[in-house]
Amino acid sequence: MGGRGGGAGSGASAGAPSWPECIEEETSCPGCETSADCAGGVCDPTTEQCVACLENADCAEVAAPRCESNVCKGCLDADDCAHFEDEALCDPESGACVACRGSEDCDGNVCHPHTKTCTDLPVRQKHACEPCQHDAECQEGQLCVETTYDDPSTGVVGAFCLWRRDAPLPGPQGTCGPNSRPYARAAEVVSVDGEAAIVCRLRTTTCTALLQHSSPVEGCETPFMDDAACGHPDFNDGRCRFNDDIEKLPRCTYPCLGNEDCQAGSSCTAGGSNRYCNF
Repeated sequence: MGGRGGGAGSGASAGAPSWPECIEEETSCPGCETSADCAGGVCDPTTEQCVACLENADCAEVAAPRCESNVCKGCLDADDCAHFEDEALCDPESGACVACRGSEDCDGNVCHPHTKTCTDLPVRQKHACEPCQHDAECQEGQLCVETTYDDPSTGVVGAFCLWRRDAPLPGPQGTCGPNSRPYARAAEVVSVDGEAAIVCRLRTTTCTALLQHSSPVEGCETPFMDDAACGHPDFNDGRCRFNDDIEKLPRCTYPCLGNEDCQAGSSCTAGGSNRYCNF
């Protein structure tokens, strides 16, 4: 195929370059003069051919920001992302330019693990059983896990921070039960951000009810009658009881099977199927 002015037979022939298009009824396929002659990419003045790029600045996609041999490819370092104002960091795993790679790039907030953008969620500030959106919100040794409850029927309660079973003190240290009360049952899970692990979870209630323990809640006025006022509104996970036999102040608590279901300082009352963590 001839360059500018080169002979190439009449009209567009097989194998003619797509950039720029051959001019109808001309005897040659002229090369490009400027990038305006190219249907895409830029004009290489040396070869008079349209190419994807001549330099990094010609690569407009953050997924392929680096120009190598006239082809846009993945980044190797931050220099390859310098032409992006908001995605100036290189993610070595994906080769894409991103806004953040971790909380250190977000002034102490969580870097979204999938979009690689900064959130307004503080890192490592959530404690066990507090609601969460990402693993990095939870304390060291914990993951953000979607939880369910099965009374009266199985349903999703929400996502909460839970201890990994292998977390050191103040975590469970390898055993769910006495070491992790009230998180008494081991469960294999995949966290909301995709990390597989064994965590210690509640076995008799929900995080919603646990966080209400020993608290006055609107609607909990008559013990044994107002249980529905305590815990998650969709589940039978809470109990309304008097705090003691002297002051008899209505407080919320939750059901238990044994002392390991109750927080330190509380124990599981004796007696039948209506046991609950005392105050």
